[in-house]
Amino acid sequence: MKRKRIIPLGLFLILTSSACSMGQSPADLVKAPAAETNKQELAQIVQQLLPAGGKLTVPLHPHQSSAISLQDLDGDAQEEAIAFYRLEKNNFQLGMLILKQVAGQWQEFANMQGLGSDIDYASCTDVTGDKRPEILVGWSGGEGLPNELAVYSLPEKELKTIWNQGYTQMTVGDLTDDGVPEIAVIEHDRDQMEAKMKVYTFADNQFKSLAQAELDGTVNGFEQVVIANASPSKKGIFVDSGVGAHSGMTDLYIWEQGQLKNVLQQSEGSLGFKPYPLLSKDVNGDGIYEIGIHVEPPGSGELAMVEIAWITTWNQWDGQNGLIPVEEHYADYQAGYDFTIPAEWKDQYTVKKEANGDFNTIRFYALEDQKKEILSFEVYKKADWLKREQELKEKQQTYTVLHQATDITIAAVYGKLDKDHPLTLTEEKLKNHFEIMETEVES
Repeated sequence: MKRKRIIPLGLFLILTSSACSMGQSPADLVKAPAAETNKQELAQIVQQLLPAGGKLTVPLHPHQSSAISLQDLDGDAQEEAIAFYRLEKNNFQLGMLILKQVAGQWQEFANMQGLGSDIDYASCTDVTGDKRPEILVGWSGGEGLPNELAVYSLPEKELKTIWNQGYTQMTVGDLTDDGVPEIAVIEHDRDQMEAKMKVYTFADNQFKSLAQAELDGTVNGFEQVVIANASPSKKGIFVDSGVGAHSGMTDLYIWEQGQLKNVLQQSEGSLGFKPYPLLSKDVNGDGIYEIGIHVEPPGSGELAMVEIAWITTWNQWDGQNGLIPVEEHYADYQAGYDFTIPAEWKDQYTVKKEANGDFNTIRFYALEDQKKEILSFEVYKKADWLKREQELKEKQQTYTVLHQATDITIAAVYGKLDKDHPLTLTEEKLKNHFEIMETEVES
């Protein structure tokens, strides 16, 4: 049994300041630089100024973070460069390098080093309301160990640490709509099976606890916490967790009269329970977060859970204590695609899953007559697809290739429905409803 390395919080952060295998090229690690800044040039400069043995590393959160970013930290209308790195000689030594332009030349301004396994979180956000962004960095202690959030400020000519806070999961957002983002952290003690969520705000020149809520400490783990729009008029904190052997849960906390209220908790359980974990997100692009819940398609009652072709219903909070379905999806996480069920199919279809080599064939049928196949999604490796394609041509069966990677082909094969059948899809509509997930299948 491997012994976990425990990093005392007192040693977690080491501050040093100067005067004042990722599979990506350095330029690809630069996020949103100003138009006049050459990404390649800046990346090369950062590489030259990294400590010996330093290698750029990308923060794990938020989504689409990058190793190098540009931000005006001190309000002088000139952007500083912020770079995150790891020292190869010690996997537990991480760093944040800040560069400042002096007379048109990039120079090292500060070098923060910390102990941990990863940069869990990094963002530049004005959380103090001083109209200047602070740097928020979550240093990860590693598997099963707490993270530590450090908030850095550059009020004058020196980078200062203005707050440290341990956490398991965290998020930043303007929950109270006062124009200044709050910081919400979850602290989960697995051994004691205790968990709580705390919301902090900056007031009277310090971070203060604004509210807190007791969470279910018996969950397997908290997968995500995010402050986002829960309705057109209210923000909420979405808390996604894993429970039991394989199930998931989403709780939604609304800021109401100075308190956090879990609007999905009912006497018989939570409306956010689901057979498998599923992270909340804005599915339809309306700016409001949805909660995904798996439902069994008709005719699946006798099947084992792994045999069911689960449909995901994405729901929005109804503003009271319920959920309103807004979209249905079928997501194949193994093959890496997502299909938005057409709205006109609602309550008129079912879906079944069939093993097909390394993948599954997903077949949609008309509910009124389950012998009428609407279409199927088939996934093949390259050599197998060539055989399957020839077979389809010989049978004069209509199909559409939806995605081809190095060794993977995903195709839709149309059922033999009448052209005027209400469940028939055109090729254009099919492609508009089909999407490849961000993590593709590894062949």
